[in-house]
Amino acid sequence: MLPVVGGEIWSGTASFRGKHAAQRDLAHGHYVILAYGLPPAGVVEYAQIMRQKYGVEYRQVAACIVSQSLVSYADAYDEVSGPEIRKKFGQDIFTDSWNEATKEFREKHKADLQNVSHSE
Repeated sequence: MLPVVGGEIWSGTASFRGKHAAQRDLAHGHYVILAYGLPPAGVVEYAQIMRQKYGVEYRQVAACIVSQSLVSYADAYDEVSGPEIRKKFGQDIFTDSWNEATKEFREKHKADLQNVSHSE
């Protein structure tokens, strides 16, 4: 019975742990954004832009199968780190970086994307 209770407690503290981890990382000058779910096209370019331009790490913590505990942890982490990243690098850092990444992705894969549209 104890491992089940321990697991429930661990899961129930996910939000607290996420916030604490983000505060610790920020205190050490580490800027990180956590993501989960199916990564969209352009995410590789986005991660590169965030890292190279701003020193922000984009960390994919899960793909399609995500536990509620991990969602709580990642969301709480980003609730702390996101505003601090915006404060340091500008309010539009995420949107601007994503727009740039999308443009880069389209340019890199222009021929592939045209072939897909022609085959339909």
